[in-house]
Amino acid sequence: MSNRHRIVVTLAAACALLTPAAPVAATPSPGADHTAHPSRAAATDLTEQRQRLITRIDARIADLNTIEAAFAHAEHLTAEHRGALATTLAAARTGLGTLRATAAAETTPTGLTNVQRQLVDTVRVAAMVAPQVRLTIAADIEAAVLDRLTTAIDRITVALSAAQAAGRDTTSAQATLTTLRGTVDHARAAIAGQADALLRLTPTTSVDAAKATVAAVRTAVTTTRADLRTAHTTAQQLRTILQAGTTTHSQPTSG
Repeated sequence: MSNRHRIVVTLAAACALLTPAAPVAATPSPGADHTAHPSRAAATDLTEQRQRLITRIDARIADLNTIEAAFAHAEHLTAEHRGALATTLAAARTGLGTLRATAAAETTPTGLTNVQRQLVDTVRVAAMVAPQVRLTIAADIEAAVLDRLTTAIDRITVALSAAQAAGRDTTSAQATLTTLRGTVDHARAAIAGQADALLRLTPTTSVDAAKATVAAVRTAVTTTRADLRTAHTTAQQLRTILQAGTTTHSQPTSG
């Protein structure tokens, strides 16, 4: 091969290297955009984080709707407790609305994390608002039942005293009434002040203190409910005794 021919071949090879190759179509992969466009990936992640948070807030709002419905239909709440719960529910709704608006407008992951923290720490729908409403309703129902039982006990006490003065044997009825009164007194002591303690909880109350209070009130409500079931059974026994006419005239003793 002559020097001229070698030069031509070399130039041809060089030209081939310099000629751009035809582009090859690439198959997109799920991570392709994240690698090629980090800013777009960050925006996508932020959108997903925001949507997850808004979904959580919406779930709390749905829970709050259910709680408010129970509150609206509660018939035995005292005026003081109703007012306190209304304030608590209004504050929770305002807080959730504010957090939702903040989350929707937030533009940084750190900001969304802060909103999520506030959802847990300051608007405790599940951990505090729900038990405040439901346990207060239960406590006030139990207190109303205890008031009715106390009224009935007082009336029966008067009636038995009159029957005894008239010479009737009221021993069995008196004993059953004493048992009933003891059960009612125990129930009243268990529930006394529990709703008030529950309603003193605020978003600034520590998580541990709030849990302890809720647990104590729940135990008191459960104890009172058990006492009321026992009182119901005893009241039925007393009613049977009174209806059976066992408060008969005392027999004079032979002298």
